[in-house]
Amino acid sequence: MDDFKILLERHGLRVTNPRKLVFDALLHSANPLSNADVFKQIGTIDRASVYRTIESLIKIGAVKEVYIGWKKLYELTDTFSPHHHHLRCIKCGKLSHVSDASFEKSIETIANDRGYKLLAHHFEIDGICPDCQLAIA
Repeated sequence: MDDFKILLERHGLRVTNPRKLVFDALLHSANPLSNADVFKQIGTIDRASVYRTIESLIKIGAVKEVYIGWKKLYELTDTFSPHHHHLRCIKCGKLSHVSDASFEKSIETIANDRGYKLLAHHFEIDGICPDCQLAIA
């Protein structure tokens, strides 16, 4: 929470209850959340405040948008959560985090080989989880 407070202050923003609540909801979630999910988890601030708060936290680099299929979800940036990607089951919607140092190195190599300075990357994998594979077998 200290790094979050410092980031807010650096951008001239106060530490407000809605900002703390949204940050805390995303911090303690195992998966990215939609605006509606954040609203349901918090329950003590109105829906419009949740939307505005998420947008302001995106602008300062505390929250990032994650597209899972056609859904736009939100999670904390790598500043507050270890860098990872997502593996999504197209049958049940289950999400798994993917962290792999050799994969990250490959991405850097691909960018470098083509003369790019890597700034960011987004990689999501769709598949069918083991449970759903058993159900259709």
